[in-house]
Amino acid sequence: MSDNPKGSPRGGFGDEHEKDWREYKRIRNTFSLVFVTYVPVCFGVAVVSGKFLGTLTPAFVVAGLWMVLFAFNGLRLSTWRCPSVENGSRRHRGTT
Repeated sequence: MSDNPKGSPRGGFGDEHEKDWREYKRIRNTFSLVFVTYVPVCFGVAVVSGKFLGTLTPAFVVAGLWMVLFAFNGLRLSTWRCPSVENGSRRHRGTT
């Protein structure tokens, strides 16, 4: 069996470690989704608002809000603390 106190085959990280990595994957996937959908969403809003409202103002509003969402998610991703680093002074820089 395992010699670690928690009984985990991964060196004692256990459920908390798995929970942290699931959180990282969720943040990473949200960031990717916001990044990939920016142009299609803004284009769709521009087409619809241009055709039905005769103005592109809603598209600019959506684009601005999407940029704020992008910045927020980027900040969350870049400041996420890697659970593998004991002292917390380094951050995870990979995309895996």
